[in-house]
Amino acid sequence: MESSISSTLPSGKMFLATSSQIHERYDPYYIFHKLNTSLESKYRSERLSSLVNTFSGGTPSKSNPSYWDGDIPWISPKDFNGFNLFETEDKITEEGVKNSSTKVAPKNSIVIVVRSGVLAHTFPVCINRVPAAINQDLKVLTPTTEELLPEFLGYYFFTFGEKLLPLVTKHGTTVHSINTEQFERLQIPVPPIHIQEKVISIYQEHFETKAQKEAKAEQLLKSIDEYLLNELGITIPEEDNSLTNRIFTTSFQNIAGSRFDPKFLHYDKINVGNKFPVINLKELVTINKGQSLTSKEVEDGPYPVIAGGQSSPYTHNEFTHSGNIITVSASGAYAGYVWYHSSPIFATDCSVINSDNESRCLTEFIYWVLKSIQQELYKLQQGAAQPHVYPDDLKNIEIPLPELEKQEKILAQVRMKKQAAEGLRKEAKQSVEEARRQVEEMILEEDSVAV
Repeated sequence: MESSISSTLPSGKMFLATSSQIHERYDPYYIFHKLNTSLESKYRSERLSSLVNTFSGGTPSKSNPSYWDGDIPWISPKDFNGFNLFETEDKITEEGVKNSSTKVAPKNSIVIVVRSGVLAHTFPVCINRVPAAINQDLKVLTPTTEELLPEFLGYYFFTFGEKLLPLVTKHGTTVHSINTEQFERLQIPVPPIHIQEKVISIYQEHFETKAQKEAKAEQLLKSIDEYLLNELGITIPEEDNSLTNRIFTTSFQNIAGSRFDPKFLHYDKINVGNKFPVINLKELVTINKGQSLTSKEVEDGPYPVIAGGQSSPYTHNEFTHSGNIITVSASGAYAGYVWYHSSPIFATDCSVINSDNESRCLTEFIYWVLKSIQQELYKLQQGAAQPHVYPDDLKNIEIPLPELEKQEKILAQVRMKKQAAEGLRKEAKQSVEEARRQVEEMILEEDSVAV
């Protein structure tokens, strides 16, 4: 007897499966993707567990300073910014390695994320180009056979990670993680070595193209800062960290009602020149704090949540601001990071800035002025363990204010440079996607290749 789903039921949310198709794992999300994912290879395949050895890492105690700020890179999920990993945000000492569960991955190991919220949509993988320790949310894969090149395996996960992800992640948990049993069951193609080398060569060529285009884009973005500083007559002070410059006197009047912070009090303020009238930021804008949003309140949606970092950590189904708004990260390592949003956002751990009068001063213009002095804004941070930049720290920033017509002319130049940089970044991304397409065609049977 043939079964079917009623056309009145929601499409894509219900499907039929036989008892033999659900014996591995009773998980509708997994079963749906298992039935609808085809990765049939042209070459023989082996179970992953028969091809590699694996190990995880750990985190040295944060309460022991002697374990940190050493010369050993320590990889955590936040360091996965590309396939080739040369640097990490944190470094640890030999003592930190010896007195914790972390382990050092040899150079050119395959490193994957096995526990992180990012696994909801991305399967991060990299090859560490320098020896590096790893934390407990990562796993290192080391091939046990000469028939499998490490880089090929890494590029295989990079190529097909989006398709593999639903088959190996745990669902319904607070933090997404890899299901070790399902992951080790993955069938991995083992082409002849010359095919593996061809795959590696294709990606290396396209990653080189990507790097060149991104470097040009970065130069264009830096030229925006140079253009703005010159056009507005702003001078950034040179940093003098000599002992004689760090010892100074100040009056009680300068301390009263302000931060009792030597670094802040001795901060060399930016010279905004006299080409245009100079106005304190608080006289031009409204500055508010973001709205609290707990993990229990988050519901996946179309609106990026803007918190304390340089990127949105997740999305939400509601927004606090409809656009044309500036955010300044309020806490963490990137406290003071400035961001402009032309579309709706949910603002949380940040200060939110908008012009009080767009016919006098454009919000977007203020953003670019602040962005041109980004490194100086980081100097407003206070607090060692968890740095903060508060709204009161921003209010007295001096802004050169040309006439509205001049602001619009400046913005036109900035937008042109920004658009060119975005074009280069798009081309860089397309180059890697082209490599992915070529590799799919090389590895998969024709019926399995995405159209």
